[in-house]
Amino acid sequence: MKYDKVYLVRNERQLAIYSFDGGERFEPDYLLFLHKNNTDGYEQMQIFIEPKGRQLILEDIWKEEFLLQLEQKAQAVVKYVDDNEYLIRGFHFFNREERSLEFADDIATL
Repeated sequence: MKYDKVYLVRNERQLAIYSFDGGERFEPDYLLFLHKNNTDGYEQMQIFIEPKGRQLILEDIWKEEFLLQLEQKAQAVVKYVDDNEYLIRGFHFFNREERSLEFADDIATL
């Protein structure tokens, strides 16, 4: 799937999200914004990405589980009625040694 605009933004403590289960605060390191024009408006996808060192994967597993829940549970707030589609997702942790296949699969689903 191709996108008209792609933005990767480093989150410098500007955005925090809270887990669905316990309300734990989490500041993902990166946000990926994808924008695609459609015939009836546009599709905008917001993806949360968290690189994680091998030594922290198990300690922070709740963050990965939360990121993976976003697609099903998160709801975009739309202030105006329009024909646009807003999607929110999270990816598996980015880690070359431990999560490269899972992260590549996440990318492939875009």
